[in-house]
Amino acid sequence: MALWDVKDRFKNPPDDNIPYGFEKKDLVRGTHNEYQHSEDTIHYPSAHITQKVYDNKSLKTPIEREHAMLKGVVLNDITTTNKDVEHNINYKDDVEAEADDAHWNKAKHTLKVNGKNGGIDFKVPHKIADKYKDLYFEFDLELQAPNKPHHVALNEYKQNRNSLEYSYRRPVSPITMRMKSNDNVHLNLSKGMYSYKLKGIYGEDYQALRTAAKNVDKVKVQETRHGYRITKHKDDHGYLVLPVPYVDGMQATVDGHKTAVQKGNGIQTVIPVKKGQEHIELWYAKPHMLLLSVVTIVGIIGAFIFTRYLRKRKN
Repeated sequence: MALWDVKDRFKNPPDDNIPYGFEKKDLVRGTHNEYQHSEDTIHYPSAHITQKVYDNKSLKTPIEREHAMLKGVVLNDITTTNKDVEHNINYKDDVEAEADDAHWNKAKHTLKVNGKNGGIDFKVPHKIADKYKDLYFEFDLELQAPNKPHHVALNEYKQNRNSLEYSYRRPVSPITMRMKSNDNVHLNLSKGMYSYKLKGIYGEDYQALRTAAKNVDKVKVQETRHGYRITKHKDDHGYLVLPVPYVDGMQATVDGHKTAVQKGNGIQTVIPVKKGQEHIELWYAKPHMLLLSVVTIVGIIGAFIFTRYLRKRKN
């Protein structure tokens, strides 16, 4: 959430899975529902400049990828980086797991859930649970049968899923679930047959988030009629990272000179900047807009000439 400048959260109470760094403020009452309002207290500057560059291919876990995005910028297809990856510990082999009202075929990676509260029980060692604020579980997990709406829950985290034939269903594998650190963890699934494989269990103490919030270089962002105007300190250099989804057609100038815009941190907008530069303008223009405009104008002129020709011929 910090990467995308999320400052407020509204959730039907009780909000049992509130993200780290958010604090409950008040209860907002609407016409038909009420919402628990929480505010961010970390104040990570999602629009910032960083000199730390990571190669996406070197990041193996969701936590590693998130830490790299918070501290620097993650780029694809680069030949050189200036930061080594700090690998996270995978506690998968330290955690005991057993089926609960379910049949688990470990060789075939299948799980048949028989009861309403069936699934997998995990026993996390106290020394691991006490060390972290949250735990992240990474699974390959997909319902195979029957074709029905179903749920996936990991302690206080719950996800409702559509039926297998739902038109807009987009299976994602692996999935990552976050929950408050606990030595007793229960994966609860609707009745059915699942493909299932635990890939990793990782701890998060959020030190990377707190440190990055202080270390990245802040910038000032103003919205304009056509896009955004960003002002940076002249001494700052590296990559300007913006919480704006990158799409083909993004255009930018730095101090009036056109510059490259690229995609980083997954789908964010990234612009290289140098010392001495100060003002950046960012806007979107449809790809091939100039060509389309020329074709349109030529078409209009051609239609006008052809119409006049037909009139003269008729007369």
